[in-house]
Amino acid sequence: MAPHQHGKTLILFLGLGLLALSLGIFPPARAATVWEDDFNDADYNGWVVETGSFTAAGNTLRCTSVALSAIQHPSTVASGTWSFDFVFTGAAHVSAVYFAIGVISDIMGNQGYQILFNNYGFSLQVITDSATDILDSYTAPDGVQGRQHIDITRDTGGLFRVYINGTLQMDATNTEHNTANYFLIHRFQDESIDNIVVSNTVDVTPTTTDPGTGNPTGPPPGIPGFPTAAIAIGLIISVILALIIRKRQSSLTPNPH
Repeated sequence: MAPHQHGKTLILFLGLGLLALSLGIFPPARAATVWEDDFNDADYNGWVVETGSFTAAGNTLRCTSVALSAIQHPSTVASGTWSFDFVFTGAAHVSAVYFAIGVISDIMGNQGYQILFNNYGFSLQVITDSATDILDSYTAPDGVQGRQHIDITRDTGGLFRVYINGTLQMDATNTEHNTANYFLIHRFQDESIDNIVVSNTVDVTPTTTDPGTGNPTGPPPGIPGFPTAAIAIGLIISVILALIIRKRQSSLTPNPH
């Protein structure tokens, strides 16, 4: 093959590579949802009631018992993201979501992690052999009642972050437990939970904000899969430019013969 034909073939090949990138051969990274339930089917199939009573007739999982009620769903996620909405009545009691628990004993979660809600705020806790330690806590300025959205993340290094209504309010690191079997909920009458999504990836990251304006000041969210595609495109463009420059330099060099 003549040199100029070889160059054209190489450039064509590289061009096809660019086209492949644009068509998405490098797939974007996606959250790996393990299980979820929005109760829009008006039932709670897959859940096990430990005590008390619940209904999903209103497309949300609501407690119908005056006394403490408990219900659990199998869940083996110990690192990742737990997202859900809950409605707290603001009464003088404590409700809980044991989001990564290894053992249930007498309706209580053990060997794992929970988030507690009361009139005043939230606390992130670790439970070991029935002993509970607070990892971090947050006092809500206006108290806690009504619908709240919670995102809890934990990376493989044990770093927890808890976002309340989209704002990072608690963080802590704990590596004591790295296995789970259940997602357990403790609720009282008319308290409910909805839009549960559990994944084994960290799907929420902090956003830096300007204290004066509240506007984001950090870098914008990255495009899923962008680093791989950008590096590949950059390499391809660099090779093409190098070939063009080399070809021009060769054409300008006098032929000694």
